[in-house]
Amino acid sequence: MWIDELRLSGVKKDRGIAMRMQSKFYLADIGNTSIIYSRKDADFHVLQQRLGSNSSSEDLRINTSFNLHKILPKWMGLNIPLSSSFSNVVNIPKFYPGTDIYSERSEAPDSIMTKSQSISFNSSISKSSKSDNKLVKLTLDNLKGNFSTSRSTKSSEIMESEVSQNYSGKLSYGYSFARDNYVKPFGWMKSVPLVGKKMSEFQMYYTPSSFSSSMDFTEKLTEKLSRAGLRSPDVYNLGLNRRFALDYKIFSNLSVKYDQNSKSNMNDYRGYVWTAVENLDPGIITNVTENFNTNFKPELFSLFKPNFTYSAGYRWDRPVSSTVDGADIGTQVRFSTNFSLDPAQIFESIYKPPSDKKTGSSRGRSRTRTRVETEDNKKNEDKNEDKKDDKGNVVLNVVHGFIDRFDPLNLTYTETINRTAKAVQGEVPIGYKFGWLSEHGLYQDSTRVGSNTGSFDHKQDISLRSGFKLTKKTSVSLSFGENISQTIGGSGVEQRSI
Repeated sequence: MWIDELRLSGVKKDRGIAMRMQSKFYLADIGNTSIIYSRKDADFHVLQQRLGSNSSSEDLRINTSFNLHKILPKWMGLNIPLSSSFSNVVNIPKFYPGTDIYSERSEAPDSIMTKSQSISFNSSISKSSKSDNKLVKLTLDNLKGNFSTSRSTKSSEIMESEVSQNYSGKLSYGYSFARDNYVKPFGWMKSVPLVGKKMSEFQMYYTPSSFSSSMDFTEKLTEKLSRAGLRSPDVYNLGLNRRFALDYKIFSNLSVKYDQNSKSNMNDYRGYVWTAVENLDPGIITNVTENFNTNFKPELFSLFKPNFTYSAGYRWDRPVSSTVDGADIGTQVRFSTNFSLDPAQIFESIYKPPSDKKTGSSRGRSRTRTRVETEDNKKNEDKNEDKKDDKGNVVLNVVHGFIDRFDPLNLTYTETINRTAKAVQGEVPIGYKFGWLSEHGLYQDSTRVGSNTGSFDHKQDISLRSGFKLTKKTSVSLSFGENISQTIGGSGVEQRSI
């Protein structure tokens, strides 16, 4: 027989205290500093909670910002904001882990506390005003740079220390050309009948609209040491990203856009970053993406203004950890066009009915109108009454009214091609990247990927829309759509659908 007796006496009345203090300091518009300190006991809880967190916490945060450019000469036209932050957080449990023994705040060992401390610094530089010097205006005025670094340390019941260090920086340049950078090669055709006026306004641009380039790097290092004395392998990553973009409006109705992004792994240069800079070595390229977009809007006639769009995207991947001797590539090509034809506008280009203009005497006339009028006014009124509105051709007016009941005819056509290939060795041709070639013509290491060497997907969509007005409040909508799809998977099985 087991007998257990439990007696309760009194009510537990442990007090929980929480406090928060905040202070801010401003030095005009040059800089400012804020300090925030907070503390909370293990037994503190709000009214919506029944119990506390059983862990006391203490938090200190300091944030500082400083505008270095405010103390520099204005003629330099620089913008250099600096900022830094510091935080320290300590959590102490109320009891020793796995026991009911109280832990005193002043005597608690590090092995039961959770600590975290971090410090960071951020800076950037750019020009806030344009220079008068042409060379500086073309170079330094368009440069922007930033740099940031941070360091954090953590410790817990399991980990004795966990140290993380991060460094990142970016340098970019961009330039936009003037909008009047074009010539009119057919300006002399202005006097030519029919097409002369349209051709004389044709514009050909001799410089790009804009271009930009940027380069940024990130370096991360993490070191871990457990309470048992086991040190984990360091986690290190040094990456470099590069980007280039070009926007070129070749003609007034033709524009081209191109951008390229590449990522590199530079882990081999750990501790020797300046050596890579001196040698201009970007490291091992692991990813490349390229995009090409073209838009063409010819105005052949005022009634026919089609729109053509061609876009191509290319992707190249080869991770450092890959065991395949080759890269995985993918392309996406998309062509679309749309135009609208209005039957009423086409008919009006041949015959346009006169507009209806209703004329009449003013509704509100004064009852005390003067009875005597001059002979000139009487003659003018007689002439106005004798005039008849030109009604035009009655038959053509009827035909125009019937054609006007038809809604504009809208046609849209879209074609999309998606292709992938695995374990590709060698330089991929430009024509394959942007859809001009159907095959890359390169060797693929099928011994590593097997029969799944790539896939192919081809889709065509066409749609027609129009309508007819039966009455002012009744109309009929007409639409037609067709989709054709062809898919070839990695196993070589082809599927077609309509």
